[in-house]
Amino acid sequence: MILRARTIVAAWFGAGLLTLGACGDTSAPREEPEGLRGALAGQDCVVILLDALRADALGSYGAEPSPSPALDRLASNGVRMSQAISQASWTLPSTTSLFTGLYQETHGLQFSVGIKPLKLVGAAVTLAELFADAGYATHSFTQNTFASDAYGLDQGFESFNMVNYFVDDGDAMARQVRELLDEPSERPRFVYAHFRRPHTPYDPPAEFLNDAVGAGQEIDREAESLGTDARISQHNSGKLRFTPGEHARHLELYRANIRATDAHLADLLAGLQAAGTLVVVLSDHGEAFGEHERYGHNWLSYQEYVHIPWLMSHPELPRGAVFDEPVMTVDVLPTLAELFALEADSLAVHGSSLVPLLEGGAAPRRAAVFSSSRVAGNGRQQLTAFDGRYKLLRDLPGGREWLFDLQADPGELTDVTAEHAELAARLSALLTDWVSSQHASLASESGELSAESLENLRALGYLGDDVGG
Repeated sequence: MILRARTIVAAWFGAGLLTLGACGDTSAPREEPEGLRGALAGQDCVVILLDALRADALGSYGAEPSPSPALDRLASNGVRMSQAISQASWTLPSTTSLFTGLYQETHGLQFSVGIKPLKLVGAAVTLAELFADAGYATHSFTQNTFASDAYGLDQGFESFNMVNYFVDDGDAMARQVRELLDEPSERPRFVYAHFRRPHTPYDPPAEFLNDAVGAGQEIDREAESLGTDARISQHNSGKLRFTPGEHARHLELYRANIRATDAHLADLLAGLQAAGTLVVVLSDHGEAFGEHERYGHNWLSYQEYVHIPWLMSHPELPRGAVFDEPVMTVDVLPTLAELFALEADSLAVHGSSLVPLLEGGAAPRRAAVFSSSRVAGNGRQQLTAFDGRYKLLRDLPGGREWLFDLQADPGELTDVTAEHAELAARLSALLTDWVSSQHASLASESGELSAESLENLRALGYLGDDVGG
């Protein structure tokens, strides 16, 4: 079944795709080296996704004081990608890109306002299917409907667990994953764990609040509207403006959400590292806090929306290594496929394996990495091409473009197109070629969402709002 699906996918997609057999090629063909290729075959693998976690919110990416001691320890014991870019600025397309190695414009799980019953078609090949094909037991735990069976993202998982975050704030889910991996198994395990925090609503347990917002005091959600999608939507639509105090409170509630999640993950991460399991931690997108006058996520593609953390730890990987080359969410599938010797050589993907980079070699050769936002109801969308220092941002439908020098201007405030006209034209042409090479083919409209799924999405702020987070 998997082999048939690969053949279909390779036939549907042409331009802009790589086959996994070629993903590691960064220069001349090389002999099959000893090293990381296939080195983890038959071992456990755990991918942990923390929803709406921007990179610079972690201590290992520069946040002071650090809200993330457990994640910082993971970074110091493993690998940190300093310039990881998510393929989309919201959960559904970004998570699907993680599972398929494809941009949202090709896998097609994207839409504008409202919640359509889109579903990944069976011809798609997911990371979980590759592990299952290699004899792995595959398990998914998720607190976000946009990473669930409602959209076909259970494909390849033999056990799928939709966890209600109103009942479990993440602590119990982390224990479930730990208990699963502690059980004896005749087969290696691939586990995907998608935690809702630090995504809105910013609702940290009282013990993780600092003195600035009332340490140890429970948040009264009936009276406290800060940190909710409704309040953020009001700001983004211009109906109100947050005061400096409200801005500071939003930031602290978000950081407290990170502190809570980090604490919930501490035992799990320690156990995974002690067991020698490959653990991958990343996010699906970032979160804005007043940069470019917006809060939340979804609609734009500035760095606060798409610059995400990506950490990996395993005894075979470099310890404390930091890689500054631009990498993408779509690189996860080909990287794990090569590390675990998964049968995927003929699978067409947009990402590249980072194994040569991890072995001390060159990064994948590519002119730019690409990302795009959610499409607003008025057709507005942002597309970007990033070469490691310079980033071209295109605003649709009008097509206006800006060029930012992220080294000199990390806040993306100054357009340097006039100073670098040739570079801007090159990145613009690359972006145009990229758009023309994308053809959505792996999504279908199928069924209706359950009442529980709709309630989950409503609570996360995704229903019926064209100007929200």
